[in-house]
Amino acid sequence: MILFEGFMDVISAYKAGVTNGVASMGTSLTDDQLYTLSRLTNQINVCYDGDDPGVEATYRALTQMNDDRFTYGVISIPDKKDPDEFIRSEGNEKFQNLTNNGVQTPISFILNYFKRNYNLNNEHDQLEFLNQSLHEIVKLQSPVEIDMYVGRVADEMGVSKEAINKELDALRRQQAIKEPANNYKDVQQRALEKVTSSVKPKYDRLEKSERYLLYWAINYPEVRINLKGDGFKFIHQSYQRIFDSLLSYVDSDDTEEEINISDFMNVLDNDDKNLLADLEMMNMPEEYNDQEIEDYIGNIKNSSLEEQIKEINEQLKKAAMVGDNKLQLDLTKQLIEVRRILSN
Repeated sequence: MILFEGFMDVISAYKAGVTNGVASMGTSLTDDQLYTLSRLTNQINVCYDGDDPGVEATYRALTQMNDDRFTYGVISIPDKKDPDEFIRSEGNEKFQNLTNNGVQTPISFILNYFKRNYNLNNEHDQLEFLNQSLHEIVKLQSPVEIDMYVGRVADEMGVSKEAINKELDALRRQQAIKEPANNYKDVQQRALEKVTSSVKPKYDRLEKSERYLLYWAINYPEVRINLKGDGFKFIHQSYQRIFDSLLSYVDSDDTEEEINISDFMNVLDNDDKNLLADLEMMNMPEEYNDQEIEDYIGNIKNSSLEEQIKEINEQLKKAAMVGDNKLQLDLTKQLIEVRRILSN
């Protein structure tokens, strides 16, 4: 699983063929999120922006990721670019290659991070760099890894591996104080393990039609122009809100051409942003056909009529209970008319 900074990175990566991305939406991964991810993967690779704030955020993320159900890696975007900029400048194939073959170990990233903060020609900075590096290397379990990174630090500082290993041994002795035993299982973790696996939501015919129709309206101007001219309304308010925002955005931008999804998201609230991100990541064909659009519209309009029929039937029951014959007659006429429209 690749951890991106935001949902636009996830969408850009998905469209570039890298479909195993998620975003924690600017916060640290929560225990609930980690539990869900643990049912899907045992590897988390951090792919934040390549600029200075992105590097700082990557370091903070690595220092917070201490869940032993996972191994971790880092994908560094070159030239201080963010994932979307890299994809647009270098292409989908290079981004796929970067995410597949450009994964650093956390310790490799951290040593590079320390190195950028120090002048290794200065003795004081050398000692600070060594101290911070050893505190990371001592956490490693693999003798091969330890030897490899001790050699790397020795090369960086121009000293022998033997000298670095002596410093490492001294640090191990300092940390040899036995920590209090912790034999109980974390209560929150125990509770999380009882949670059943999350499944993708199942949408009925109506909501599928709304989702697909809204997707095409967002991505194809002729579809939204047709819906706008027809006075079309979605049944679920969340889809209608996004459609209304879409029409307002297009009017304010004075264009009916392809919209910029990132800019459009900026006009939505968080719930609608999440829904739009979900729509944009659906596995959809590149083109639609007219019959498909007509079917979606028909399903949505029919659903509205079906709801009217249910409501009229409820009113008929109440009218019968109070013996209101005139109201029953009026409601029956309405019911016949709605059924006629529905049948056509």
